[in-house]
Amino acid sequence: MKPLENRTWFAAGSLAVSAVLMLGLWLAAGLPLNPSAGAVFVFASLGLWQGVNKLLALALIKLKPSLGAVH
Repeated sequence: MKPLENRTWFAAGSLAVSAVLMLGLWLAAGLPLNPSAGAVFVFASLGLWQGVNKLLALALIKLKPSLGAVH
């Protein structure tokens, strides 16, 4: 079994969470949503994903320790 951070379902889920969080921050800051800002949004989401991925993994392993098992 792979570590939680390397599982496809977890990586996709945490990427979706970080994109939603970044969209909320983006709109709260009043930044425009247009194609020219798309690259900035993607890189900002990926940067946020680096932190969200680790924190979400820790939280899920704390709630269900079997997710942290590596065989």
